[in-house]
Amino acid sequence: FTSTERLRAEGVARGYERELEFSPWKFSDEVSLGAPATTLGVDFGASYAPRWDWDPANNAYVRTQYGALQRDGYSGGPIAASNVIVVSANAQVVDSSGHILYDLLGEGRAQLFSNGQAHEAIWRKEDMGGLTRLYSPDFQEAVFARGKTWIEVVPLSGSTTISMTSDR
Repeated sequence: FTSTERLRAEGVARGYERELEFSPWKFSDEVSLGAPATTLGVDFGASYAPRWDWDPANNAYVRTQYGALQRDGYSGGPIAASNVIVVSANAQVVDSSGHILYDLLGEGRAQLFSNGQAHEAIWRKEDMGGLTRLYSPDFQEAVFARGKTWIEVVPLSGSTTISMTSDR
């Protein structure tokens, strides 16, 4: 077994030491108004269609899969996120097993679901070492609700659909 400290020490010994510049995403307790979105369904095809339901008591979307609550394998609790981001990107199947590679450099369409609201967005990533950023359609950097964030990456083409409803 190893530890982060041992890995870093080995990296320094191999000449990989470098100072990282990191600019985190923006988070706030303020609620930004968008279209009501209490249910979000993402259809990846081949019967893989997770669903997120807004739980106002916990200020989070709760994930179901195959009609059942999806649970964290470690804690046993439900998988829940304060923010769910759906990123659309070019995708291609790269082998006979069906592995998909997504092109996540550049920019494209995204949707941010937060506080029971849906927001249209644009994702942008300038280089492999950079952080993916989300922007409003008028290019203001997105501000997320405090808490966990889950990102669903879906292909631009194919049978992927995203549905939003204002009722459960």
